[in-house]
Amino acid sequence: MDPRHLMRIAMMARKRPSKAKLIAVTIAVVAALLIFAADKFGLAPDWMSVERMRLKP
Repeated sequence: MDPRHLMRIAMMARKRPSKAKLIAVTIAVVAALLIFAADKFGLAPDWMSVERMRLKP
C-alpha cells in the first residue's frame, strides 16, 4: 500500500465529509495497522505476511 495513496484517500474523505466515508477510512487504517503489527510480532498467518508480498515479483 502506497502511503501517498492513503493520503489521497484521506484528503478526499476530508473534502466531502460523510459519515460512511469517515468510517470506511478509519476501518481501512485500523486494519492496515493491525496487519502490520501482527506481522511484526509474527502473529499474522503466512498468507498475510508483508515479507512474502514484498518478495513476490
